[in-house]
Amino acid sequence: MNNVSETPTTGIEGRRKSPWPIFLVLMLGSFIAIEAATFQAPAMPTIGKHFDISEDATALLVMLYYLGLVVFSPIFGRVADSYGRKKVICLGLSCFIVSESAAALAQSFPFLVAARFVQGMSVAGILPVVLSYVAYLFPQEKRGLPLGVLIFAMSLGATTGALLGGVMIDAFGWRSIYWVSAGMGVVGLLLILWRVPETTPAQQRYQLDLPGAAMLLLTIGTLLSVPTWMSKYGLFSSPAMTALILGLVFLTLLWHIEKRATMPVFDTQIMGRKNFLLPGFIYLLFLVCHGGAIYALVFFISGRPDGNASQVGVTQMFMFGASMLAGLISGKLVDRFDERRVIIGIVVLMLTNLLVYRFFLNLSTPLWFIIVLASLLGTAQGMKGPAIMKLALRHVPTQKIGAGSGLISMMRDFGTPAGVAIGLAIFTSRRQSATQASLEDQAVNLGITNPEWLSALGDTTRAQGLSELQAALAAQGSSVEQLMSAAKLDGLASTLPAVGTIMIAVVTLALVLALSLSKPKKALL
Repeated sequence: MNNVSETPTTGIEGRRKSPWPIFLVLMLGSFIAIEAATFQAPAMPTIGKHFDISEDATALLVMLYYLGLVVFSPIFGRVADSYGRKKVICLGLSCFIVSESAAALAQSFPFLVAARFVQGMSVAGILPVVLSYVAYLFPQEKRGLPLGVLIFAMSLGATTGALLGGVMIDAFGWRSIYWVSAGMGVVGLLLILWRVPETTPAQQRYQLDLPGAAMLLLTIGTLLSVPTWMSKYGLFSSPAMTALILGLVFLTLLWHIEKRATMPVFDTQIMGRKNFLLPGFIYLLFLVCHGGAIYALVFFISGRPDGNASQVGVTQMFMFGASMLAGLISGKLVDRFDERRVIIGIVVLMLTNLLVYRFFLNLSTPLWFIIVLASLLGTAQGMKGPAIMKLALRHVPTQKIGAGSGLISMMRDFGTPAGVAIGLAIFTSRRQSATQASLEDQAVNLGITNPEWLSALGDTTRAQGLSELQAALAAQGSSVEQLMSAAKLDGLASTLPAVGTIMIAVVTLALVLALSLSKPKKALL
């Protein structure tokens, strides 16, 4: 097997053979992984109805996927440094094929969630390793374009995945998306086995840091559960506060354990570098905003009177298409201009989009307007990647590029599920409270003031069992079903302003941090 000579300072681009044919095949792996991930969004409302679960419970499909991705990204990054990147990518694709097939056969929601966790583990062996190839195939001054092209490929996968996912779900059911993903995984695996050469393994082999990996799993899993507990029991409820405190305790223990580890899964030396941590944290906050806003929008679109999975797919197609083009533009910009200014401009764009999201979206908003706003959100999403990744990886030692790429991926992939969990928790909580308030207001307007009847309206089965309530509503020319139908729309209408308010606060913090990024040093004349 031919090996790629690892010369990070010059890359193989300086030699006779161009690195682009190899890189284009590697991008196919990223394309497949991202397309399969975006199949999931249009499917969530349908899967929720199939298994009869709430919106915030469906967030587990995203959270468990990203939990596997976040925890295993830094592990596979180090394994790839030690044993060869091609081996890890092929292992990831093989596990991906098996887990997608298992999801297609799932007969229960817990089994489907478990399959999604394995899918996340599998993708952890693909995306971070492809990213680390950039540092070895291209010299420092030419990495912006391939990073932009990589974002383009990932966004192309997201674009086609969103559209095809919505169409397939409406035509063939939600299981079809997993069968198609498994088939694409087989194609990607065969091409990488055929065309991509192996990299030279490091002399020092990686030994799995089991205590660190276990503590990272506990930390991420506990922190991701906080929004769900808040949604179910209240913002400052005992379960929510317990989970938050435990998560912070686990994070502290993780830091102390990894400081002593020889080959840590969570490299505190890299994370301790301000010029690495700050861009990574901005990345995380940015993705919290994007994930929360987009997944709330998914349920908002599908919940409207004329909404369906195809509309969700079309909206996401335009969003990811804009992200795809923006990634290419950003890749060129960061090779020519100061990354700090590019990042600040992108965060300001995201803030502007969220203000429109908060104040201008409602049940009567035309679909074309929603698509335009989603495209602008996608533009900000696509532009941020090359700028932040290039800035962060600049401060990682060349012998730890794989570990650094894994950490960037970990922060990136924690931000999305955290945003989804927060967004859907706010969405569910606000929808339920507004629906109940609307039911009570409608009943009071009809002259119904009995406290027992008012509290029963939120439970259709219970309300229908109260014959006196049914008679009182019939006397006013109404029914429980009519009240509930109107109340559900009122509840849905209240969701996006609530989600938007929180996301505006988060992206404002990202803007403050972006303004504090170190300014580039001026070259001496």
